[in-house]
Formats: sequence, C-alpha cells, structure tokens
Amino acid sequence: MSHPRFRQIALTGAKEKSVEADSTDKFLWDVHKYTNDYIRFADTKAAFVAAASTALIGALVGSSALDSCFRAMPATWLQWVAIAGLLLLAVSLILSALAIRPRLWNHTSVGYIFWESIKGHKTARAFSQAISELSASGRTAATSDHLFVLASVATRKYGYVKWAIHAGIAGGLLAGIVLFARHALK
Repeated sequence: MSHPRFRQIALTGAKEKSVEADSTDKFLWDVHKYTNDYIRFADTKAAFVAAASTALIGALVGSSALDSCFRAMPATWLQWVAIAGLLLLAVSLILSALAIRPRLWNHTSVGYIFWESIKGHKTARAFSQAISELSASGRTAATSDHLFVLASVATRKYGYVKWAIHAGIAGGLLAGIVLFARHALK
C-alpha cells in the first residue's frame, strides 16, 4: 500500500492536468466562437456590398446613360465612365456572392465537430461511443483541426470582401460621376 502523501500528490497532479485540459478546451472553443462570429460578420459585409452594388447598377441602368451603348460603340466619355462603373459594380457583386457562398471543406470522413464528419459515424450510438472514448488530447486535436478549417474559410471570405469593397467603391464613384453629370447636363 502506498503512502497517503504520495496518493495526495498523484491526485493533485491529475487534477492539475484535468484543469489544464479544461482550460485548453475552453480557450479553443472561445477561439471557435470568435472565428465563427467573424465569418458571420464577413457575410454581413458582403451582403451589404452586394445590395449597394445592385442598387447602383439599377441607378446606372435606370439613368439611361447606357442605352445607346447596347446598340453601338460608346461615343462619349460619360458612356465610357458608365461602362467602367457598371463593370466594377458587377465585379463587386460577384465577389460579394463568392464571399457569402458557404464552403466549409473537410478532409476527414469521420470526426467530432463538422456535421458531415459526425454523420460519418453512421449512427447516434456510434457517435456517442466515439465521443465517450475520446481523450482530452483527442478533443484538443479535433477542435484545433476544425479551427484551422474555419480560419481558412475566414481568410478566403475576407479576401473576397476586401476586393468587393474596393471594386464597389470605385464603381460607385464612377456611377456617381455619371449620375451627377447626367443630372447637371440636363
């Protein structure tokens, strides 16, 4: 039989490891929430840019600045500016749609976080059994792997959003010039 003091030291060490694993799990899930929030924010920004681009495209087309451009080669500088604005706004709209489009990718057919990987367990009982057998280091690895996927998604989304905003601003400025000039020249 071991000495009570050694048993106490062993229990204290196990508790410290358990607290450390819980702390790591909490940190990873906090980062997961943070990353998911930023992905949602990217989608919100992209939706706003898409709506603004669509409205400006509508204003340009409605202003009749482009009417003769569809039948013959543009003849005035204002028509060329209108075409450039229209193209930039269309690019902004397309980039916004690409940012909004969901694209979580997964390289594991059986896992613990991504819903398609969870379905890979085939039954709820199999998933429950796998989760109950998962060690703390296994949980950390599964969560870390999923966070890497989310970070990749966020990076792509924000890249699309950044360029959509740039194209939208440039196209919006050109559309503004056309709309102002058409109004001022009347």
